[in-house]
Amino acid sequence: MIDGMDNTDPVLGIISINPPIDSVQGFNATTSNFDPEFSQAGGIVIQVETKSGTNQLHGSAFEFFRNNIFEARDPFNQPANQPFPAVHWNQFGGSLGGPIRRDKMFFFGDYQGSRQHNPGSASIRLPTEAERAGDLSDLGIPIYDPTTGDPSTGAGRTQFISFPTGSANPALVNALCTNPAGCVNVIPTSRLNTVVQNLLGPKFVPLPNVTNPSSPTSPNYLISGTQEFNTNQYVARFDHYLTNNLRYFGRYSYGGYHLNTPGALGTAGGTQLSTGFEGTSDARNQNGVGGLTYNVTPTLLADFRFGVTKYRVFVSAPDESQQLATQVGIPGINDPNRPDTWGLPDVNINGTTGAKNNTSGPGGFPDRLPMQLPAQ
Repeated sequence: MIDGMDNTDPVLGIISINPPIDSVQGFNATTSNFDPEFSQAGGIVIQVETKSGTNQLHGSAFEFFRNNIFEARDPFNQPANQPFPAVHWNQFGGSLGGPIRRDKMFFFGDYQGSRQHNPGSASIRLPTEAERAGDLSDLGIPIYDPTTGDPSTGAGRTQFISFPTGSANPALVNALCTNPAGCVNVIPTSRLNTVVQNLLGPKFVPLPNVTNPSSPTSPNYLISGTQEFNTNQYVARFDHYLTNNLRYFGRYSYGGYHLNTPGALGTAGGTQLSTGFEGTSDARNQNGVGGLTYNVTPTLLADFRFGVTKYRVFVSAPDESQQLATQVGIPGINDPNRPDTWGLPDVNINGTTGAKNNTSGPGGFPDRLPMQLPAQ
């Protein structure tokens, strides 16, 4: 709570405004035996009181800065064969409070901003050039023809596997690969799915950049990038002592937050580089409080508070401005007249979501909700 009013988002249950330290007069934390007015409390109630002006003019200013020039490379987070990502962290602000009319009216204002560029990296496995062409022999996993055998159980399916030269079925050998002697678990080119080939194209998924990984299934692609996180926070407060018994105040707080985080595969999604989020988020939190205090008698006090909290966040994915599903050949997803349906759908294979885990292809973004369009 701030100045006696709720400071909690009613949907997510999180703090709406994080007041800058220079704007805090004091706080109280209660972990048990809550007063009846805090009936919504669970584990703790934190009450924050903001500063007001005084008869003397007071102010403060501060600056904190660091960047990659003064930092060593993190061997666990920043691959040596990738450019060192820019690190920039600048936090700054100041406050000012004083009288408007001595002993009667006071003002206080505070600003705090930050500009952050935080490095991140990911180590994932991407399909090799041979695997994209259907040659999965390096994985050592049997590949079966889905058009054979029992369609409901998969029993009796024929394995995609070559036969030695001189086999009784040389036609099958020629159909599977051009080098029968060294060809195992190779899907014929004619059987490769066009949509998958488009998804695995260089526009979405680059080729591996790690040579000789420890095993065929080990990560073979390293990528690093920088997350941008900028904040702006404002506090403005006015106090007026009308009489010795009557006082009122008003306070407004603003928090603006901009987050821009790239994904390992850029527009195509893939795993995150740092925070478990990729894309752009713009949040604007506002909190306003008005209060009136009246001393009815030396032993009776009347206190009234009114507050408003607003929470707004816009989240956008890097792919949402393009009809990528249509471009790769997936129908019924991107409605040209509905920009909110654009982008790639969230791809899920055997319970693994491309946008969240280290997968071998583009995954889209979890916030992208494919919709089933009615037939036209």
